[in-house]
Amino acid sequence: MHKPNLFEFATSELSQDAFICWLLSYADTKYENSNNQLFFIATKLLKRFFEISNKPFPDKIDLKIYQQYKHIDIFIVINDKIAIIIEDKTHTKDHSDQLNKYREIVLSKNFSEDDLICIYFKTGDQCDYKEIIKKKYKIFLREDFLKILDSGIKLGVKNSIYVDYYDYLMKMEEDVNRYKNLEVKNWDSHNHSVGFFKSIKDTSDDARWDYVNNASGGFMGFWWNFEIPNTYENENKLKRYLQLEHRINNEKEINKIDFRLCFKIHVPDKEKRQKLRNKWSELVIKNAEKSNLNITKPARFGSGQWMTVANIIDYIVKKENGKIDIKKTKNLLLKVMDFNKDVISKNPF
Repeated sequence: MHKPNLFEFATSELSQDAFICWLLSYADTKYENSNNQLFFIATKLLKRFFEISNKPFPDKIDLKIYQQYKHIDIFIVINDKIAIIIEDKTHTKDHSDQLNKYREIVLSKNFSEDDLICIYFKTGDQCDYKEIIKKKYKIFLREDFLKILDSGIKLGVKNSIYVDYYDYLMKMEEDVNRYKNLEVKNWDSHNHSVGFFKSIKDTSDDARWDYVNNASGGFMGFWWNFEIPNTYENENKLKRYLQLEHRINNEKEINKIDFRLCFKIHVPDKEKRQKLRNKWSELVIKNAEKSNLNITKPARFGSGQWMTVANIIDYIVKKENGKIDIKKTKNLLLKVMDFNKDVISKNPF
């Protein structure tokens, strides 16, 4: 029977900050005999931060923990010598060069690079962490935290705060992976799309996914197979690419799910949009006739910078039981990628 869980109500990053601080506080050597189990788990968590940062772990720990020090989510000083920055994220991402700023703040306080540990603590899901790593932060994810917390459960930790948080995080992990065992028509959570997108990201080196918030209600998007690299330097250049759109509307007792694969074109030049959009649509549709792919024109064309010129409706390949056939769906995506690349190579704009 499901019981009320504190963290179903305390869902903010500040609440997670508080849990992390509360747990880590037990790693202080003075608490070794007050609660052996929590001391063991807290020390294990702290040791993991040192391990992934390739730093030696001190024999004794004297902890000072600060929340929101100079806007740093969690700032920890160990033995008055070692500094730890924890940037705690649930479903948001880093912004405004905040990670570099936090490092600069701490280094200005007479801590050296050798005595600084920077952790990007992420319990939600994010497409990639390349930029985070460039800023000298070590990545600590939900699955990493669950391994630590799970060892406490196996050890017999009964503390209600600890157990509630573990259950809350485990439920999130299970929800992300639930897409494998649900009928596709019942994918009624963005987490189900996230789990699926994570499983197919390896199909292309340039694959990206994220939530797209727009006037039509927003969708979970996955885009890849770009004609030119999709980098900051190329953001204002024409490019053709592929995009998956997962729209879920379960408001007002309506359960409408729309999953489609879209052939896209990005045209920054407003004067050229209609001409290039129509040209690319005609080429895709014409070549689709001999590809054995069920590619159709969209119900209507858009006129913005990013436009859909053709799509495959309900592209996910299902088993007889209505669940996703991951292997066949991946094969379809690979086939569409080859098709897209072939048409682009033969029809440069």
